[in-house]
Amino acid sequence: MEKLGQLVQSLAIIIIITTFLELLVPNSKMRRYIQLVLGLFIIVMILNPVLDFLDGSKNLDYFSWADSGGRVQLETILAQGKKISEENRKEAVEIYGKNLEKQMAALIGLIPGIEKAEVKVKLKSGDPFYSADSIEEVIVEAQATGEGKREVVSPVKPVEIKEKKSADDGEFENLKSRILTSLSDFFGIDRELIKVNIKNP
Repeated sequence: MEKLGQLVQSLAIIIIITTFLELLVPNSKMRRYIQLVLGLFIIVMILNPVLDFLDGSKNLDYFSWADSGGRVQLETILAQGKKISEENRKEAVEIYGKNLEKQMAALIGLIPGIEKAEVKVKLKSGDPFYSADSIEEVIVEAQATGEGKREVVSPVKPVEIKEKKSADDGEFENLKSRILTSLSDFFGIDRELIKVNIKNP
């Protein structure tokens, strides 16, 4: 029973490691290779106890879970393993979301005319959570630099207020379009999922 518990714990650890490795590796053939290697490793771990049993070593250790006490202990171990897996998955999702927000904010900050940006990413529930399809919504709060405005400052004239406002609106629409294009092209996100709000400097 003790070996069975160790096996379940080892499998849980491997699943957690697999999740983080898939997070770190981009969508490519390398991810499939890692999944294949880890899958083979899990199969070997499962087969080891079976091979030991076929060799006739400590057969009773592998069947002791069949009694009522063993079943209860097995269910407890499985429940604990599931709980640990869920907690680690939630943590992995949170880390992935935060990293996405930082990457998007940095990318937006490279756009001329943008001083800084804050990004909030909402992910869908379920697997996988590390692809573009897992993104449910992206909210961008960007602040314009205002450099262009200082260059075109002129004596205040009431007649020019509407014209200046129209020029600002046109510039903001241009910045918004560039933000949408950058995020959509770089991260593969549908433009309709991205909401952009640009603030005055």
